[in-house]
Amino acid sequence: MSHFMSNQHTECWRSVMYEQYVPTAPTTEKPNVQEPKDHRNYSEQDFQKFELDIKAFAMLVMALVNEVYVGLLHYSNAKELWGALKEPFGGTTKVIENNRGILNHKYETSGHVKVKH
Repeated sequence: MSHFMSNQHTECWRSVMYEQYVPTAPTTEKPNVQEPKDHRNYSEQDFQKFELDIKAFAMLVMALVNEVYVGLLHYSNAKELWGALKEPFGGTTKVIENNRGILNHKYETSGHVKVKH
């Protein structure tokens, strides 16, 4: 999925990798401090970035079977959903190491030459 999204729609992949876009503007009291914009003051660019976030989330959801998606209904953005999917489906270091160990064991017990560790 990461290859598909990063190749097909780079901006959507940024939504997955970074965070959901929150439009900000300088505060009236402290111009150096940013605060979230009122939705009535959103620019066209702000709306486009929101749409990319929504599209990224939708692309991830559409790739899931219903049984998996039901357990992930409480996630509200693409980054959170991606993080939740990485754990059970092979994206974390522990899962990758575990899968390698299982594959090594299957190879060693299939009658082929023993692998030296």
